[in-house]
Amino acid sequence: MFEGLEQTGRLAELAAIILLGSVLSIEGLTSIGWSDWMIALLALLALLALLALLALLVTRPASVFVGFVGSRRTRPERAFIAWFGVRGLASIYLRGGHRRLRNARRR
Repeated sequence: MFEGLEQTGRLAELAAIILLGSVLSIEGLTSIGWSDWMIALLALLALLALLALLALLVTRPASVFVGFVGSRRTRPERAFIAWFGVRGLASIYLRGGHRRLRNARRR
């Protein structure tokens, strides 16, 4: 089923690079001033920060809540998993935090 998937992905990546390279030119890159490059860089950084916040505060919590539909997890447990993620929970568990979590749940 997945036999040609890696080659297809590499071909799509190559096509994107070729298309981008065909649009860019040395004259076009050098005609832009230093301040224009800085504005573009700041806009890109702002967009990346917005996407990171969106992923942390909206996308991951939404996917966790949808993924646990029909489970016996409470809303606070779902929120905890959504905030820390699977890897964060694994590190807490391996550090011995599972005992503290289990004791807090019993109270």
